[in-house]
Amino acid sequence: MTIKKYLLILSLFVLFQSCGQEKKSQAALNTKIEEIISYATEGLPDYGKMEKLPDLYNISISSSNCKYVILINDIPNTAFSNDSQGSVTSKTKGINSSLLGSGLTPIEIRLFPSTGKQVLDKYASISVKIEHIPHMGSAEGRETVWTYKMPMLEQPLPTFVHKGAFEVTVPFKITALENAVDLSTLDSTQLRKEVDAQFATFISILEKGDGVALLDFTKERERRSAKKWYSTKEELKEEMVADIEEIKKSKLLPLPKAILKFYANNKVVSLKNAETLETYLWMDDGEYYSGRALYLYKTKDNKWHVW
Repeated sequence: MTIKKYLLILSLFVLFQSCGQEKKSQAALNTKIEEIISYATEGLPDYGKMEKLPDLYNISISSSNCKYVILINDIPNTAFSNDSQGSVTSKTKGINSSLLGSGLTPIEIRLFPSTGKQVLDKYASISVKIEHIPHMGSAEGRETVWTYKMPMLEQPLPTFVHKGAFEVTVPFKITALENAVDLSTLDSTQLRKEVDAQFATFISILEKGDGVALLDFTKERERRSAKKWYSTKEELKEEMVADIEEIKKSKLLPLPKAILKFYANNKVVSLKNAETLETYLWMDDGEYYSGRALYLYKTKDNKWHVW
């Protein structure tokens, strides 16, 4: 056999082996997706067959001359921290992901100075509206349930905080944090090691684009999300496939110096960028940056979970 023939046979063997491995990987991913969908929707109604779906809640924010973060149930829901393209913003998004159940829901608005400034501009402003949307997006019957408009500052301040609460009615109750420990009472050095270990696992998954591992790692979050957003199995599958494709084609950017930050009355923790105060891991797909936040809680049986 000539060397040329040998190399051709070898390259074809490698190609067939690679194709076989790819098919096996895709089959494993498809199986995992179906497994997580079954887990996430267990016990839930078939929302795809309902004429009128449960209600949603939206938040609308307008701001200028500041950065901000808005917490609902003491966990970040919406933030604006990159003012490189200007500091006037307007945003509307759903907030069901931040709701825990029916009743009075706390909201906190925190304002920070624009980049390069130590205090808030005297013209810093923010207005916030919470809107109830009946029947999954129907325009009919929309109702504003809470509003806030910041007064003009009378003196320079390094930060500005406003706390309030609004009433919601939803068909779910999230109780996961009832069994969570107060993380602020734990040894800080050991806690940091454990949180770093959880982040290292998550970072490794993102770097490898490992869809099966991602679904396993975040399955509890998927289950809560399906309950809060009234998801159908088809919608969940589309979201999971799109999410996995996104991490496969994106490059994870290095995480700068980070500090621990507690939320949800010290029951949830994340790593926060010490400079920008963001809680995101940034990924670059060559065109856009996308942020991925990881929030964790620890149950009384000493196990970590993704919030």
